[in-house]
Amino acid sequence: MSDDSGINFYIEAAKRGNEEQIDELLKQPEYTIASVDGLGNTALHWAASGGHSDCVKYLLGKKIALNAQNQNGDTALHKAVWRHHAETCKLIVDAGADVEIVNHDGKCPYAIARDADIKRIVAPPLEMAEDDECDEDSD
Repeated sequence: MSDDSGINFYIEAAKRGNEEQIDELLKQPEYTIASVDGLGNTALHWAASGGHSDCVKYLLGKKIALNAQNQNGDTALHKAVWRHHAETCKLIVDAGADVEIVNHDGKCPYAIARDADIKRIVAPPLEMAEDDECDEDSD
């Protein structure tokens, strides 16, 4: 959809974690699960950033692009990690998110994690842990 005002309703619903409103909007032909805001954030980016686990589950069930990157190269997992939402991180990882994706700062989710529990959730495979791009901020 090219009309920003329409996308804003969809994105705003995700920011608030309102899966019921998202569901109603997606029944209308002008909305799609793949809609993004002006910075390339999907509804999953916003729901993850807000720690809205129920909304994240809903969006994952709708087959939203799990590893979509915004203009900064961040995925929804980067957003959930940055905001310390462990439950949301686990949902996204369990759904099959690629923990090795680096953003435009060269950071994978593990590299920006500050919480030990979240680090365990988003830990990359051993071969990736040796890669400087992902592990430069690790303890």
